[in-house]
Amino acid sequence: MTDGQFFASYAIKNNAFKFGDFILSSERYSPYIFDLGGFNDGPDIQIVANQYSRIVSKNNLENNILVAIPEKTTFLISAITLSLYSCFGTNAKCSSLRAMAKTHGTGRTSIGHPIKGANVVILDDALTTGNAIIKKGIEKISQEGGKVSACIVAFDRQEKVDNYESAKKLIEEKYDIPVFTISSLEDLIWALSKKKDDKSKENLQKIVKHREENCLKPK
Repeated sequence: MTDGQFFASYAIKNNAFKFGDFILSSERYSPYIFDLGGFNDGPDIQIVANQYSRIVSKNNLENNILVAIPEKTTFLISAITLSLYSCFGTNAKCSSLRAMAKTHGTGRTSIGHPIKGANVVILDDALTTGNAIIKKGIEKISQEGGKVSACIVAFDRQEKVDNYESAKKLIEEKYDIPVFTISSLEDLIWALSKKKDDKSKENLQKIVKHREENCLKPK
């Protein structure tokens, strides 16, 4: 079992994947959604934080400021930073972007380590069209005077975007920023295929059909 397959299986167990008929924030239809808020107690948060920190360490991103974008990974950023220290002995710095700049005090658009003049790694929950990373992350960090070195997302939906085969490819090719993922649609399909109940089989059929019509084809 790969790390991605483990994460997808664990997310199903924790109801972080919800199955049905949904309209995403991108206004796209989907037979499932990924909700990072499904990981909401100590052990679960530790497992998720360890997955993020493992990617940071593996790709030598420790010297960047770890930045959570609004309403996405803000509740995890401290745990991820702590995981880097406890698991890898790395004293990383972190910050969270505000949805809106303060109108009093410093007027900063972030909380935590200053972003101005720093190299930054964006942490996000799910990747569909890439709009959240671009609008709430890359553009806001640039306005703050920072430079994005990489992005890490918990789940890549692998959906086609415009003329790109996926949002991951869009960000990597258009903005020259690498995107690392903990898990992906292929991992979710693998995890569902291991379950024997009728509902999981039904969900799997819907997701495979959705992949054929809207997503990056498996290699």
